[in-house]
Amino acid sequence: MTFRSRNRGKFTNKVSYFRSSFLKKRNIVKTENSEHEYAKKDDDLDTISMFADIDIGADVIVPSDPSHNDSWKEGRRVIELFELAQNLMCQLCNCPLNLIDTVSERKYGLGSVLTIPCGSCTACNSVETGKRNSNGAFVVNSKAAIGMIHAGMGATHVNNFLAGLNVPPVHSSTIRKKEKEIGKKIQEVAAESCKSVQIKEKDLSNGKDMLV
Repeated sequence: MTFRSRNRGKFTNKVSYFRSSFLKKRNIVKTENSEHEYAKKDDDLDTISMFADIDIGADVIVPSDPSHNDSWKEGRRVIELFELAQNLMCQLCNCPLNLIDTVSERKYGLGSVLTIPCGSCTACNSVETGKRNSNGAFVVNSKAAIGMIHAGMGATHVNNFLAGLNVPPVHSSTIRKKEKEIGKKIQEVAAESCKSVQIKEKDLSNGKDMLV
């Protein structure tokens, strides 16, 4: 049987009804001893136990510090060793950083930015795992798009391949964006190559000696 009750003249579901009833009873003011004393009645215990059975938010886990996460410990990453080694220096005191002290990771496609506190001055440093281009984008994402075009694959094939390597997948929109950027450059190079070949054929047809 479907639970139906009215709240202010409107039908409401079971969760909303018990939440409203619970909050109303919690807000009752005791005025017998002091006008500033607030307490719940004994009959509120039944409402509380009934409300607890609903298990609202029972599966929600709230971390103690949202800025810390251990996602960097899972899977594999595509990194440039020399670039990472150069970046493992504190930007404030120039002391070497320990990779094991990483507290969080922000992923940008196949590139990542690690947050590593310094053991000497406790300053938090953003450590990049690869090179960026002039626009601030990770070069490895463009390289992945080039490889995808050369192999004749799509974004789904790339992510399936990465999944087999246990590398975090790249969002399909990121790959398609890089594919468009690379595609324009490939078209420009192909057009320039065609023009060069046309000029050579034209010279040959006019009887010019092209032998060196």
